[in-house]
Amino acid sequence: MTLRGTIRYFDMALLEKVKQRMSEICAGISGTFGVACGAEFVSGYIPLVNDAGMVAAARGAITAGRGKNAWKDEVSPTMGAEDFAYYLQKAPGSFLFLGLGENWKNLHHPEFDFNDSVLAAGISALCSLAFHFLAAYG
Repeated sequence: MTLRGTIRYFDMALLEKVKQRMSEICAGISGTFGVACGAEFVSGYIPLVNDAGMVAAARGAITAGRGKNAWKDEVSPTMGAEDFAYYLQKAPGSFLFLGLGENWKNLHHPEFDFNDSVLAAGISALCSLAFHFLAAYG
């Protein structure tokens, strides 16, 4: 029998601890039940950690262009796996969410339906970011 899964974590330092603990649990299962048990780890996604300076710059650009209500800091960390995490290892940046409004289903929910009414706000926010960085680094 094979059991497969993913390991999700917020801190890169935890990865080695999780691998070690899973190997210890396998050894315990082997010893207790007399069965073969092993853990094989294949590299997957890493935690996405925004650069604090880029978050501050994005907040400033978006609130300057769209008003203070266009930005929400109270977003909880998520265990989602995202390719953007690898970009942030190469250059400072910030992953942003486009709010869809209250009472919208999660992106991967079978009843998810994108709220088209937020597209203009999203485009405006991205334009604010572009103008800010062009002015700053042009």
